[in-house]
Amino acid sequence: MKTFLILIIMIFVSFAAKSDQIYQIIKLPNLEIYNNSKSKVKFFYAKDSVNAGMGINSINCEKPIKKDLDNKIIISNENLKKYSSFFLNKINLKYLVFCDKLKISEISAHGFANPQVRTIVLNTSTHKKIFNRILHHEIFHIIHHNHKTKFNEKEWRNFNKSNFLYSNCSSCENSSSLKLLKSTNGFFTDYSKYSVSEDMAETFSFIMTENNMVKELLKNDKILREKVKFIKKKVLKVDNSFKF
Repeated sequence: MKTFLILIIMIFVSFAAKSDQIYQIIKLPNLEIYNNSKSKVKFFYAKDSVNAGMGINSINCEKPIKKDLDNKIIISNENLKKYSSFFLNKINLKYLVFCDKLKISEISAHGFANPQVRTIVLNTSTHKKIFNRILHHEIFHIIHHNHKTKFNEKEWRNFNKSNFLYSNCSSCENSSSLKLLKSTNGFFTDYSKYSVSEDMAETFSFIMTENNMVKELLKNDKILREKVKFIKKKVLKVDNSFKF
């Protein structure tokens, strides 16, 4: 009996230590490692509700449905094949966190990049087609943060029409729409019009997931042609062996 109690205590202490280690790395509670990842990036999922920060700095999400989690793990493994280990190290991306009903600053979100802890958080209930783009969108935020000097924002702004201003408004009508615009006119989605950073990230996400469609759109959109050329050129400065 004594031996059994010692064994239980050892398991509990080991589990608690493991949880503490994950929290120290990612700064989010209630995470468990997903052991079947085929990527160099480590995968974690919420084993219970995740609540961190307060107000505009808060992040909240729930334990994912197993079917959704397994599906999004497969999709993520497949998409991460587009990035070499060298590139992932160069941009300093180490962890993906999967959870459901993700909210950032009390606003529902598909994904969130936190470069300070080398982590991307993804919403497992996001539709598959959007999820593909969200993953690459958030990866771009990691790239941008760690190689900001390569992505000149003034140069980017100059691609747009002279009277265009980014909204920086998350509550504006259609400002969060990720649907491809019927008339692109320099922007892939309404969300691209939120800020320079989001515009770049949306552009990158379409290049990485809809390359053939992008080529067709560029034939009639001079602004998008310049933006796509800019993104490709700058990413190649991060890693000149990168394949689009």
